[in-house]
Amino acid sequence: MNTFGDKMKALRENNEWSQKYTAEKLDVSPQMYNNYEKNKTNPSLEILKRVCNLYVINLDSLIDEYDSVSDFLKSVELGNSSVNESIKQYQVVDTFGMSAEQLQDLLNKAANELPVKQIDHVIGTKIIFSYVSF
Repeated sequence: MNTFGDKMKALRENNEWSQKYTAEKLDVSPQMYNNYEKNKTNPSLEILKRVCNLYVINLDSLIDEYDSVSDFLKSVELGNSSVNESIKQYQVVDTFGMSAEQLQDLLNKAANELPVKQIDHVIGTKIIFSYVSF
């Protein structure tokens, strides 16, 4: 069980939600959500961010590989219990077309802001920052 679709389906079913309800929460059409679960379409970074926020999970949970659905769900539950009333949030920044100076300014600003933002992942020209809010 290593696809986004498998993990999205497991999360939805664990919450006893319908595909239609989950699609509404993610602000996508039911057909598009069905395509995600069936691995016909890969979710965009924005959709992955919404999934993480909806289920209050870390992006790593969706990216990491697991042997089974139960291992994945256990990992998500353990991650949620360690958050202790804080919520990990994500900010996606598209760096396409940025100069080296602009990119350095962006990274300096992220390091000096409160809450401190850390680079969680880099995918193509997009940087995903994570931070914990209380």
